[in-house]
Amino acid sequence: MTLPLSTLPGGDERVLLVSRDSDVRASMQQILEALGYTVLTTDTLENVANDPAEAGAPELVICERSEKAERAERNWLDSLKESGRAVPQIALLQAGSDPERVAPDADAHIFRPVAVLELARAVRRVLEKK
Repeated sequence: MTLPLSTLPGGDERVLLVSRDSDVRASMQQILEALGYTVLTTDTLENVANDPAEAGAPELVICERSEKAERAERNWLDSLKESGRAVPQIALLQAGSDPERVAPDADAHIFRPVAVLELARAVRRVLEKK
């Protein structure tokens, strides 16, 4: 059974989507924008301004995480917390990854390949908690 996007939870917040996989970025961006979100994308957080406040003030970060996560990305995410702007984060993980080991600091976890309904629900749930 396929649900129309109009029946899924959406919003108008700004989301920063970070994934090295251009196909993942493109498909997730398309889904999130169809749900009403403004989506900023990048392949790595190194491409985002050093000052998190200059990154377009995202209200949520969806970031691909792995056991080999880049130090710069972890530092950037940590700097969000230290700046007093507690921006919630959803960790995008490879299937079979252990969320507690790979991204214990994330507010939620979703696994690749990402199901549309799972993505819509996770984003809304995390944004409503903030």
